[in-house]
Amino acid sequence: MANVDELREELGDVFRKAENAIKEYELTPDLSSSDQDETGATHKDPSGLFIPAVNQLRYAGFHYIKADALKDPAEKTANLEKAINHCHRAYFDTKEAMLLEQLGIFEEFRAAFAGSPNLIKNYPDYTEDYAQVNKIKKQIIEIRREIYADRHDLFDRIDPHLEKLQTIVNKTSALRPTLAAQDTKDSRKYLIALATLLIMILGILAHTATSITNKWIETCASAGKLIEQPSENQNKGEELFTD
Repeated sequence: MANVDELREELGDVFRKAENAIKEYELTPDLSSSDQDETGATHKDPSGLFIPAVNQLRYAGFHYIKADALKDPAEKTANLEKAINHCHRAYFDTKEAMLLEQLGIFEEFRAAFAGSPNLIKNYPDYTEDYAQVNKIKKQIIEIRREIYADRHDLFDRIDPHLEKLQTIVNKTSALRPTLAAQDTKDSRKYLIALATLLIMILGILAHTATSITNKWIETCASAGKLIEQPSENQNKGEELFTD
């Protein structure tokens, strides 16, 4: 069992790790947000993270102060260990929030461009990265099931997943403008082709309708002439009655 001084040193280390993680999350641009400041940068609203993560640091502070006030070594040690665990949880909550945010950004990208004909051409690793993202999701679920048993190895277990995911999301964020521009261009080409086709169809229909109308007029005119022109027998009959 670690002594009080060792626990205090460990608590300082994990507290700083958790605090730095929160600052990192707060300062990371929100790649999924459309709200930009005057510099063109985007920033997230950190309130959703701070409630659980900062609360964990508050609990850590409570147990540290309590440990400092206690005289019994066993109780002092127990409270320092609780403070350490709260710092681990604050770190995990922060990193988990970052992971979930990155997963959300990737999902937005997938929803927007999964059906794009330009996706694989510009992003040949998409299928492999998509499989990797799904693998990370499953691994994070497993970690979440185990955090209550042992939080001391979270630093080593969660950071590699976040690094992999961040690399993938950086790719998608860089490709998004190119894909959007190409898809918009293709959509315009499609609309122009569709409009041209419709004009051609309307032209053919108009020509056909005109031809049918002209033939109908000619037929009606011919029928009218036949009605107006007396037959040869009719003329002979009229001559007999006249004589």
